[in-house]
Amino acid sequence: MIKEKLSLRKILKKDKKILFYWFNDKESIKYKLRTTNKISFNSHTIWFNKNLFNKKFLIWIIKINKQLIGQIR
Repeated sequence: MIKEKLSLRKILKKDKKILFYWFNDKESIKYKLRTTNKISFNSHTIWFNKNLFNKKFLIWIIKINKQLIGQIR
């Protein structure tokens, strides 16, 4: 039997690209309420840098074992 370990962690600077790809994923956009189009990497970088250290805006990365599988805001 293989044991899987589910874990959460706060975002890190190194998560900028994966969050960008997840945000712009075709399936992800389909379920968004406010954003219906892909965003540019520049726009994402501005948003990411603004919120990375914002204590009122938390993003958690979800992992199974060592694989990143999603995010929670």
